[in-house]
Amino acid sequence: MATEQEREMRVRDSAAFCISRICLHVPECVSPELERLMYMFVAGLSDHSRVAAQVCSSINNLGASACVYVCFLIVPNFLNDL
Repeated sequence: MATEQEREMRVRDSAAFCISRICLHVPECVSPELERLMYMFVAGLSDHSRVAAQVCSSINNLGASACVYVCFLIVPNFLNDL
């Protein structure tokens, strides 16, 4: 049977996984809370290794989504304005 700490870690791991997927697929949902989310990411990096790995994935996914946004939405509009 899992201890209370183990169950809490699993909840944090699951929450971090969900945030990671949101950062990948619908990053515009996190933009209003981006500053607060970044503080949570920093705190999560010192959590259990499973949680920290999900936080790293969230940061990576957010960065990848930002690159896609810039490359496919902003750059073509900029080039059309030239």
